[in-house]
Amino acid sequence: MNEQKRTATDDKPAKKKFTIIHKRYLFFGFLALLFGITLSRGLYSGKGLYIAITVVAIVALILALCLTKKFKLLIVMLVLFFAGNGLYFADFAMFKGNTYSEACAVVGRVSDDLQKTTSGWECTLDHVYINGQQERNISLLISKSYDEQNFSLKAGEFIAFEGEIYNAKLFNLGTFQLKYHRKNTPYVSNIFADKITKPDIEGYLSYDEVIRLKTRLALYENMSEDNAEICFAVLFGDKSGVDYNFKNIYNEAGIYHILSVSGLHVGFLVALLYFYLKKCNRFVRFGVLFAVLLLYNILCGFAPSVMRASIMAIVLLLAKLSGREYDPLSSLALAGFIIVLFSPLTALDNGFLMSFFSVASIILLAKLLEILFKKFMPVKMAKYIALSISAQIGILPFAATFFSNLNILSVFANLIIVPMFAVIFPILFVLVILTLIAPFMGVLLHAVDWGMFLVNMIATFFANTRLKIDLKEFSVVFNILIYLTIFVISYFFMVPKVVKGLVLSIIILASCVTFVVTDAGKFRKNTISYTDYGGKGLIYAVNDLGESLLVCNEFFEEDFEIYAHIRGIKSIDYVLTTNGNFDSDFITKYDIKSVAYPNRIAVNNGYYEISGEQVVALGGYKFNYLYFDGNLAGVQFCVNIYQNFFASESVLSYNNRERLKAFLKMKNNAFNFMNTQSIRLDDCDSVNFYTYRKTYSRYSLGESGNMQINLNKQKWSLRCID
Repeated sequence: MNEQKRTATDDKPAKKKFTIIHKRYLFFGFLALLFGITLSRGLYSGKGLYIAITVVAIVALILALCLTKKFKLLIVMLVLFFAGNGLYFADFAMFKGNTYSEACAVVGRVSDDLQKTTSGWECTLDHVYINGQQERNISLLISKSYDEQNFSLKAGEFIAFEGEIYNAKLFNLGTFQLKYHRKNTPYVSNIFADKITKPDIEGYLSYDEVIRLKTRLALYENMSEDNAEICFAVLFGDKSGVDYNFKNIYNEAGIYHILSVSGLHVGFLVALLYFYLKKCNRFVRFGVLFAVLLLYNILCGFAPSVMRASIMAIVLLLAKLSGREYDPLSSLALAGFIIVLFSPLTALDNGFLMSFFSVASIILLAKLLEILFKKFMPVKMAKYIALSISAQIGILPFAATFFSNLNILSVFANLIIVPMFAVIFPILFVLVILTLIAPFMGVLLHAVDWGMFLVNMIATFFANTRLKIDLKEFSVVFNILIYLTIFVISYFFMVPKVVKGLVLSIIILASCVTFVVTDAGKFRKNTISYTDYGGKGLIYAVNDLGESLLVCNEFFEEDFEIYAHIRGIKSIDYVLTTNGNFDSDFITKYDIKSVAYPNRIAVNNGYYEISGEQVVALGGYKFNYLYFDGNLAGVQFCVNIYQNFFASESVLSYNNRERLKAFLKMKNNAFNFMNTQSIRLDDCDSVNFYTYRKTYSRYSLGESGNMQINLNKQKWSLRCID
C-alpha cells in the first residue's frame, strides 16, 4: 500500500517553475557594477535626469526580481551598483595629481607616444621628476620656436624644461578624456622648443617600444606611407599616424572598427595560432596561446577592447581544455569584471563600452536574425549579415554620438572587406614577425600593400555613396531603451509571445516619445557656447534668426569634428577666425556661407579685402575690425544686442598683455565678453577663458572649461557644459 502510494505521488507532474530571465549572476552583476560607475558622476552631482533614471531603475529592478523571487540576484545587483559608485570616486581620486601653482623644473623620458604636428610635437613623458620629486606621466605639447628650427625629438631620450604644469581634466563637454586615463597622465604642459634642454642622462627604450618602433620602420620601408600607418593601426590600435582623410573614409564606409584592435583582430590571431598548433598537446597549445595573447596586450598597451577579446578567448580555450560548456554572456561579464576592477574608470572608456555592447548585442540578437535571414539567403551569408547587423545595433548609440551618419550600405562593405581583411591580417602579422627576424623578408610586405590599396578603393567607393542616415546624439533615456529592446527581443527574456509583444510595444512607444521630445537641437537660438575642447579655444553662437557662428583662433579640423559630434552641430553659417585657414572640403561639409579672416572676408568664391577699422555685416552678425598701435587687436562681433570681442593672435602672447590691458581700458564700455585663448593677464593667474563686463569683472570657467550663455530677454543665464 505504501509502495502504491509512493508510486502515485511520483506520477504527479512536477510543478513548473516560473522563469522570466536566465539567472546569470555574473552578467547581471557586471551590468549593475557598470551602471553604478557610469551613472555616479551625474547622480552625485545632483543632475535630475540621472537621479530619476537611478530611482526608476532600482524600483523596477526590485519589483521585477521580487515578483520572480530572485532575492539573491537582487541583493547582488544592488550591492554591486553601489560598489560601482565607490569605485568611481576611488579611481577618480587616485588619478588626480598634485597641484603646482608656479613654474616647475621637469625632467622626463620621451615615450614612443610621440607625434610630430605642423606646429611642433605632442608626446607623453614618463619617468617624470617635478622639482626633484618622482611623478606620473605628463602630456606635453611642444611648439616650434622661430629661432629653433633644427630642434629634434626622439623616443627614449630624456628632456628637461622649466614651465607651468596643469592638472589634466578627465571630463570635457561631458566626454571622458580617455587619452589621459589610458596613458596615466594626470598632468599637461605646453612649452616652446627653445626652452627644452637635454640632460646628460642615458636614454633607453622598453622592449615593447622597440618592437613597435621597429615594426613601424619595417612597414614604412616596404609600404606606402598611408598604408604603413593603417597597418600599424590594425596591428597595435594606434591610429595617431593615420591620415585624417583615411579615417574619414573608413568611418563613412562603416569599417572604422578595422583600425581599432578588437575581437575581430584577436579572433584572427587565435585562429592563426590554433591552425599552426593543432597537432600540439592541448596543454601546450593553451600555454602558447595564453603567452602570445599576453604579449599582444602588452604591445597594444592593454587597450580595453583587446583585453576583453583576449580574456574571452582564454575562457573559451579553458572551457575546451576542461570539457565544460562555454557561456559567452558569462565570459563577457567575467572579462568586464577583470578590466573594471583593475581600472574602474575604464567603464567610461568609449572603446571599452562599444566593444562590450557590440559583443553583447551579437550574443543576444545574432541567432534570431540568422534564423530570419536563412529563409531567403544562403546560410553562411545569413550568419555573417546577422553578426554584422547585430553588432551595428549594439554600437548605434555610440555611432550617433561620435559619427555624423550611418551608411546603409555598410553591411555590404563589411561583407566584402572583412573577408579580405581575414586574409590580409594573418599574412601581415606573420610577415612583420619574419621581417623583424630577417629584414630582407620585408619585401614580401609589398603584397600586403597591394591588398590594402584594394581595401582602400572599396572603402572609398562605399564612403562616397549617398545612402546615409544623418545621426544625432541620443539622450541617455533613449540609449537605455535601445538596449532594453535588444534584451526583450532576445531568447534571454522568456515569456509568452503575447506578453513579449506587449512589453516590446510599450518600450518602442516610450522610445518614440523620448526620441521626439529630445530631438531638438543641441544649440538653441540666442546662445553663445564657449569651450576649450582639445585645448583649442572656440565659441559657437546662434543668434535670434537661428544663424550659427563659429569663432576660433587656431583651428584643428579633427578636434572640431569630435566637438561637432558631441554638440550635434551639422552646419555652420559663418566663421570668424583671426589665425587659421579652412579648406574647401570643410566649408562644403558644413555648408559654410562665409569665412571672415583677419584681412579679408571670403564670400561666394571671392574675397572682400579688409583694410583699417570697418564694420562688415554677414547675415544677422556684424563684425567690427578694431586696431591698436597699427595692428589688428581683434574683432568685435554682435549676437543680438550684446557686443563681444575676439582678440587676434598679435595681442594674445605673454609679452603683449600690457598692450592688451591698455586696449581694453581704452574700449571701456565696448565689450561683454572676451575670448583670450589662455592669455595671461595677471602674473600668477592663468585660465582658458575670461568674461569681461565694463569693469572687467572676471568669470572663470574653472574645472569644466566650458560654458553656455542664454541671451534671451536681455538676461544672462550661465550654464556650465561639463
